[in-house]
Amino acid sequence: MAISCRTQLIVQFRAAYQKEANGRGTFTSYFSKESPGRAAVWLGFRIIESYMMKNKNNSLADIMKDTDIQGILEKARYNPK
Repeated sequence: MAISCRTQLIVQFRAAYQKEANGRGTFTSYFSKESPGRAAVWLGFRIIESYMMKNKNNSLADIMKDTDIQGILEKARYNPK
């Protein structure tokens, strides 16, 4: 069974950012020293991953062109588990 390009892209991004999520990062009031570095990048990836899974007619290029950030967030319906 062939894997779609979208699935391959998601798998590649997940592997890359999961590794990076444990890297060094800056700390703010939102991300304490106990949180992993690049936590915001990882969270952003998970939101886009959720968006792509729920909006299969849109490509990653479409998302990158979209400037309605709140709309992307709402359409992603991201729910951390």
